[in-house]
Amino acid sequence: MKNHWYRIITLALITGLIPLSHAFSQDSDELVAAASLVDEEVLPNYHYEYIPDFTYDQIDRRIKAMDHEMAFELNDRIFSFIQYFTVRNRDYTKMVLARKELFFPMFDETMAKHEMPLEIKYLSIIESGLDPQIRSRVGAMGLWQFMPATGGMYGMKINSDVDDRMDPELSTDAAAKYLKSLYRMFGDWEVAMAAYNCGPGNVRKAIRRSGGKKTFWGIYNYLPKETRSYVPQVQAMLYILNHLDEHNFHPEDPTYVVEYEKIRFDRALSLDKLAELTNLCVADLKTLNPAIKDKSLPESNKSMALRIPKSKMSYIQQNLAWLSDSLN
Repeated sequence: MKNHWYRIITLALITGLIPLSHAFSQDSDELVAAASLVDEEVLPNYHYEYIPDFTYDQIDRRIKAMDHEMAFELNDRIFSFIQYFTVRNRDYTKMVLARKELFFPMFDETMAKHEMPLEIKYLSIIESGLDPQIRSRVGAMGLWQFMPATGGMYGMKINSDVDDRMDPELSTDAAAKYLKSLYRMFGDWEVAMAAYNCGPGNVRKAIRRSGGKKTFWGIYNYLPKETRSYVPQVQAMLYILNHLDEHNFHPEDPTYVVEYEKIRFDRALSLDKLAELTNLCVADLKTLNPAIKDKSLPESNKSMALRIPKSKMSYIQQNLAWLSDSLN
C-alpha cells in the first residue's frame, strides 16, 4: 500500500496536480486529497513503451473512415496481424518507420507514374522490411525481393559485380510493371499481390479449385499458406502506418535520403578511391549505390550512372577530367 501512495504522489508531481513544495509539507490532509484526485482521474500513461488497448470495432471504424484507393474491409485475419505488429512485434514496425522516409517518396512517385494505387508501396514492407540489400533463403533480393529470372525479365543486370535488384529505383520500377501486368491478368489488386508472392500459376490453380471465384478472399483457402498471410499483412501495415498515434508509435530518428544527382564516369572505378579524391563518405556512396558489390564498378559495367551527393556534384563536374584520370 505504501508503494501505491508513492506512485500516486510521484504522478501527481509530474503532472502538476500538486506543487513540489506540498510534497514535503506537514499538511497531510491536503496531500492525501490531491493524491486521491490523481487516483480517481486515471492519469494517461506517458511511458515510451505504453501499448494502447483497442477493439475490433475501433479498428473497423478507423479503416472505414480511411481515404485510400485500394479499398479493403477488416476481418479476423487482418485484425490478428494488426495486433501482431502493434503489440507483439512492435520492434519490426519501429524499424520500418525509421526507414520509410528513405523510400516512400520514391515509391509514391513511381506508383503515380504507372497509374497504380499508392497503397501498393506497403507490399515492400512485408517483402523486405525496407532493406534494399536483404536476401531471402531462396535467393530473392532487394526491396521487392526479385528472383534472378524475374529480375532479368525486367531488364535488371545481375552478375558477380552488380545486382540491380538492390537498386531502389530500378527494382521499384520493375515491381510496378510486374504488379501492373498481374493486375491486367486478374483484374483485382489483392489477387495481383497474391500472384506477386506465389506466382500467377498458383493463383490460376486456386481460382480453378474455388470454382471460378476471382477475389482474394474467394480463393483464400486454395492459396499457398504463406500467401494467405501475405496480403493481410500488407493491409495491416497500410492501416498501422496511417494510425501511428493511436498505437503510440513515434519515430524518434527517421532516416532521410541524401539528395543526389547521377553521373557517368565511363570507366571502371573503386568507390573507396572516388571517396578519397572527392572527400566523400564511402558509406554514403555505398548507400546511394547499393547495387554495386564490393565497392567496385567493373569495366563490364563502366557505363552505369553513379549517384553522387548533390552537395559534391558541382565540384565533380568542374574537375571531371583529372578525376577520371586519377580513378584509372
